[in-house]
Amino acid sequence: MSVSKPTISTVHKLWSHIRLWGRTAPAYIVIHFTGGVTDTVAGMLKVYNDYVSAGSNAHYLVGKDAIWEMVNPKTHYCTYSCGSAASKKNPCRTVGWGITAYKGALSMSHAGVAGHSNTINVEICSCKAKKTRTRPTDKDWYYSDDTYFNATHLVAWLCDTFGIKVSNIIMHNQITGKLCPAMWCNHDGAEAGFEQFKTDVARMLNDMDGTTRSSAPEPEKGTIEVTLGSLYYSRPSLDAPIIGMAKDTTTVQYLLNDGDWYYTDSGWIIE
Repeated sequence: MSVSKPTISTVHKLWSHIRLWGRTAPAYIVIHFTGGVTDTVAGMLKVYNDYVSAGSNAHYLVGKDAIWEMVNPKTHYCTYSCGSAASKKNPCRTVGWGITAYKGALSMSHAGVAGHSNTINVEICSCKAKKTRTRPTDKDWYYSDDTYFNATHLVAWLCDTFGIKVSNIIMHNQITGKLCPAMWCNHDGAEAGFEQFKTDVARMLNDMDGTTRSSAPEPEKGTIEVTLGSLYYSRPSLDAPIIGMAKDTTTVQYLLNDGDWYYTDSGWIIE
């Protein structure tokens, strides 16, 4: 079964706070919650602006009325979203959020296995019954039905597109111990909600044994435009040598699997 692509807006792109090296084909989809109390478009915009100021990012942001792609996982795998896979000594130590607050049954199960370089990160807008406080240990966090459906559809499509097993859908909590998504990991038995989410994704895939097709997407070709007076760089490695100065608006061809990246005065550009 091939899952239809959900309606995804690419208007809200966030090219800051992404890493251009050490990427590998995505093997995991990491589920987050925003920690906000609304899943409206206005709530999504607040989360987006928080990313800009906080120095973090994710590939997708899901609300009840929209799905925003902030970083295209076909062209760039590494966002600063979920912690490093380099070491198991990287737990979340933020007071109230980390494993000191609660250690769930799945907490840290993928530490040292999943991380920035091999994951697609999906932030799902949360809601809360009591909006006067937003502690991660509170028991009244939830996803609205519309947002939950949008997230299920998106994740099923990502599994189908990237050949990711349903069993490789994980929570942020499973990498760093952070209570994220709080409604699925902050108390005994909460993981049942996460298991139900994976079951619903599998049903959408018509794939109850938890596997999907194994082939990865083909590399894409694309173009970028470098505006007048912009320095641009090629980045096949970390040294990012200067190629030249654009004399006029210039269209540059690139092939993703060549490892070519370009930089302008607006930041790194990959599409």
